Amino acid sequence: NKFEYTTHHNEFMKLVDKLLCELLDDLGVTPEQLVAVLSDDLSKKCKLSSFVLTSILSVEDFLQFKAMMAKRNVELTNQVIEALTETSDPGE
Repeated sequence: NKFEYTTHHNEFMKLVDKLLCELLDDLGVTPEQLVAVLSDDLSKKCKLSSFVLTSILSVEDFLQFKAMMAKRNVELTNQVIEALTETSDPGE
């Protein structure tokens, strides 16, 4: 089971990398330019740049990935329960 999580995590990292590269390409920004902007902003204690950098770096953290997936699973389960409750509500 844990090996399966690792496989999913690796696929997730590849997907995020691909999407980030595509976004940068669409914006006409090189990875080096992004790093330069983030570095400059971090030296100025910019909260948005700190958030962006932390988000990008957290993709590689397996434990954060696992926690994020568990949280998302709970959210999806709650949405299903809510939808089932609404459709079976005799008051409507």
